[in-house]
Amino acid sequence: RSLYPSQLAARHRGEAVGETWEGLGATAVADLGLRGRPWVSFLLGTSGPDIVKRAAEARTQEVFPVLDGQGGLKGVVVPETLRWLAANHDSEAWAVAADLMQPPVSVGERSSLRDAAALLVSQGLRGVPVVEGNAGKVVAVLSQADLVAAAWKDLPPGAGGEGREATGS
Repeated sequence: RSLYPSQLAARHRGEAVGETWEGLGATAVADLGLRGRPWVSFLLGTSGPDIVKRAAEARTQEVFPVLDGQGGLKGVVVPETLRWLAANHDSEAWAVAADLMQPPVSVGERSSLRDAAALLVSQGLRGVPVVEGNAGKVVAVLSQADLVAAAWKDLPPGAGGEGREATGS
């Protein structure tokens, strides 16, 4: 029993969070409405200086799809590679996206948010391209922040979800 009926007792908050992550299994990536949100990608031949410049302009995006001429996903450029490239100006001049990318990793629009979160954790990524159907055309980039926002929205108010202000500590 709680002094504040709308607030979960501290000993039950962890259960609510666990249930929220379980509930994300029923939510598809497409339900987040990521289509139409701007994102940055590179073609296989994008030069090192252009990669550094465009990645710096994409302030909230941390994983960058590398596409072929038809928009198919060929790989991803990750923050560690961008930091290395920015620190090694001599390499920046000759490197292209095809040299810098890691193997492709993606989630489908119909993938569950729980599966997307598991992929980010298992691959050590902060974001992942979202592909449409079997064609493999990238339509968005899903970030850790998108997953946290979806989980936060689904938390009961007493566990810190919707209707609660986030507080820093």
